[in-house]
Amino acid sequence: MSRPTAGNAALLGVVLGLGFLSKAIFLTLSGIFFLVLLGFMGWRRSAAPLLRTVGVFLLFVVPYGVGLSWAVGRPTLGEAGTLNYAFHVNHLKHWMGWQGGPKGLGSPVHPVQMLSTHPPVFAFGEPFHVTYSPQFNMVYWYEGYRPFFSFRNAAQAVLVNLRTSKYVFQEIIPVAIVVVLCFCIAFWPRAGDRVGARPSLSQWFLYLPSLLGIFVLLLIHVEGRYVAGFLCVLAMAPFLRLDSWRGPLRSGVRTVALLLLVMASVFNSAERLRGAVRLAVARTDMQSGGQWAVAQYLQGLGLKAGDRVASVSPGNDMRCTWAYASRVHVVAALGNDAYDPQNQIEDLHLFFDDPSTQEQVLQLFRKQGALAVVATEIPFDVSSQGWQRVPGSKAWVLLLGSSVSSSR
Repeated sequence: MSRPTAGNAALLGVVLGLGFLSKAIFLTLSGIFFLVLLGFMGWRRSAAPLLRTVGVFLLFVVPYGVGLSWAVGRPTLGEAGTLNYAFHVNHLKHWMGWQGGPKGLGSPVHPVQMLSTHPPVFAFGEPFHVTYSPQFNMVYWYEGYRPFFSFRNAAQAVLVNLRTSKYVFQEIIPVAIVVVLCFCIAFWPRAGDRVGARPSLSQWFLYLPSLLGIFVLLLIHVEGRYVAGFLCVLAMAPFLRLDSWRGPLRSGVRTVALLLLVMASVFNSAERLRGAVRLAVARTDMQSGGQWAVAQYLQGLGLKAGDRVASVSPGNDMRCTWAYASRVHVVAALGNDAYDPQNQIEDLHLFFDDPSTQEQVLQLFRKQGALAVVATEIPFDVSSQGWQRVPGSKAWVLLLGSSVSSSR
């Protein structure tokens, strides 16, 4: 940054552009980076590099914005931020089945079609012919939400995220301990070092984007995968300080610090991946509920890519790996998060324990063109006639005979 080149300026634009394509929050963070450049170098020195960086960055932003605006039907650079703020701060019900409300939140312009209220049954085979359309285009299903600002909601969100951050840092305790140790060593005043830690502290602008990025997440929603990149940048601060040292001590301390950091990272990763590695070695399904087993079972029953199926489950099918793996099209569902989250198990019992209710729901599924019904994560044994337990899973499958005969 002290001597920017044309290549470095363009590379920064590429990095920020790719970041924006992966996460919309990088649009805001890019603005912070541009301000940091101005503050760190001054307008006269940073004007040309900054304009070059912004120009390259816009090569990513403009085409994406034009394409997205054309698809959505209005000027936009992204809708994820608005929806996430609505979900995590203003308590908009999600992920599937929102029919409007509570009061003040508006109502959907084109909601998921509700076929029954007791138990709640939804259809969403149109207009998107994809595996699971409620997750494919959530902006479409939630169009009609009225955004608003509530200081109370915002304050509650920050408090919740601060509590969540505690668990995020607990997951990386070994790495955090090593980084703190490196900070203490690197910034500890040494004998004969008159400038102390001032050279590194004077570059606090370098840490500002990461700190502000974490702060923005605290206002909305915090997860470990969101803050990991920011924490990595902050963890580089001790090594910037070590680079300013003089004498043979620098090389030794730097090597020890790097080795400690690598060892802590390996230990932390081993703790996180131990279960996954064990399952992989045992060739056991790593997905919850035996999702791959369900996919293979459906293919064994003769279902093909694009065939329509219905789903029965508590919650929603946001992570329906079984449907993606078997390439079927989920067009209807009993079970949801948004409409009636408090009574989902009661709804499942009503469906499985009352034959007349089950037949009514199955008829609704047949009208949507479903060839089979897949019930996943059912917390009790199913004794209804015709249901088959999928070996190696927590799922049950029912073939809808009339639909199969009419479509084959």
